[in-house]
Amino acid sequence: NLWFTIIVSCLSLIAFTFVLNFPSIISKPVRVLTEGIQEIAKKNYSKRIRLDQNDEFGALAETFNTRAEKLDEYEHSSLAEIKLEKTRIEAIINKMKDGIIGLNENRQILFFNSEAENIFGLKENDIIGKPVSELALHNDLLRTVLQNDAKKQLKIFTNKKESYFDQESITIQTENWIGGQGIILSNVAPFKELDVAKTNFIAT
Repeated sequence: NLWFTIIVSCLSLIAFTFVLNFPSIISKPVRVLTEGIQEIAKKNYSKRIRLDQNDEFGALAETFNTRAEKLDEYEHSSLAEIKLEKTRIEAIINKMKDGIIGLNENRQILFFNSEAENIFGLKENDIIGKPVSELALHNDLLRTVLQNDAKKQLKIFTNKKESYFDQESITIQTENWIGGQGIILSNVAPFKELDVAKTNFIAT
């Protein structure tokens, strides 16, 4: 009876311990995996799961880490390519001799090339992301450009002389999405000077 009591007590203790710990054995890996999936859904591809188990949960955690690593590599490679293309496009726009203003769908400044800086007397770094209507309140030329119907030629004093500009507005859109607007001011002063020279020559 004594040995029977001891054995039953030990078995009962083991069973009680098992009952207490068994839910955590199952729930902990599930909780860790759930947290990992939620982080991936938030595009946190650097998230890794650490489970020191040689069972199905351990294999699942290893597979998760492998996929997350691939996603992380793809994200960084794509981001690097996008940044490179953005830098290349900005360099091209800044080298153009026309004043170019880019607006997003909310009419905020996306880009403002160096020629536009000279024309309007504004600095790109100071106005990026700001509403163009707000800037136009303090800049008469910008307000005139926004109100211009792109048919009237603009006479602007820039580079210490009067110059003439043709304005063109481009709506950036696809079949079902409008992404903003581009405003281009082309300096036609050389053509205007040639036209005046021709008129003077004929008059002479």
